[in-house]
Amino acid sequence: MVGPGSSSRPPKSSGTRTKETIMDTLSITTLRGETLELPSTDLHPLPSTADYRFPQGTDIDEAKTEQSAQIGENALHFNDPCSLKTDLPVNQREFVQAVYERPEIVLNNPHYYLYRDPFFYSGLMYLGSTKPVALGPLVESWLYTGDLSFQVPDRRYLDEQNEHPLTSFYLVNAGGSPLSGKHSAICYDPKEKSLIHFGATGSLFHLPGKLISWVEKFKSLNERFPWELRNQAPIRYRLLLDLGLN
Repeated sequence: MVGPGSSSRPPKSSGTRTKETIMDTLSITTLRGETLELPSTDLHPLPSTADYRFPQGTDIDEAKTEQSAQIGENALHFNDPCSLKTDLPVNQREFVQAVYERPEIVLNNPHYYLYRDPFFYSGLMYLGSTKPVALGPLVESWLYTGDLSFQVPDRRYLDEQNEHPLTSFYLVNAGGSPLSGKHSAICYDPKEKSLIHFGATGSLFHLPGKLISWVEKFKSLNERFPWELRNQAPIRYRLLLDLGLN
């Protein structure tokens, strides 16, 4: 009971009050139809491909690139597609193998889903280059939609009928000329757990179909997921830990 001259006051809080902040989130619908959310402040729009520059040290064939420029082609040539500069401190084959064997780690984490590395690049003479695709959509295009996977006769082996058996491959990067048909691509071979070079000449393997169709598939992934992580370094470190590579 409150007596005359008394006042009723709420009890003092034993804790400290903190200012409540509301953080905007971005919801992403994956190629599988799942929803992933992450803070909008962790992202920025994907830059124009015209503004993209490969990391210093990328093994570019300067002579061929200059020849293309002189005849009006917007194209980069690489001495060896397998030597494309990467931000990963681990072997590229080991990384792709770990992601292929444990895709749920990438697909269930929104930051890992949008992680990009220069190794996952594609480009085409006359049409220019694309930004490296995000890791999650790339993996989904291997294992779920099948847009970046295919089967071709494996010329390394013969079956009981003395024929080359079909082997599944998963496209990692691709580039070349849509006019000449010359191409250079890297695919993952889960049977041998290796990265295989696909080329127009001097290679056991050649990409099926039209090169432009494959590069357009890479491009469409960037159009559907037009965001880039602001700070990839700590995310890359955690990703490697979760994949058992660090």
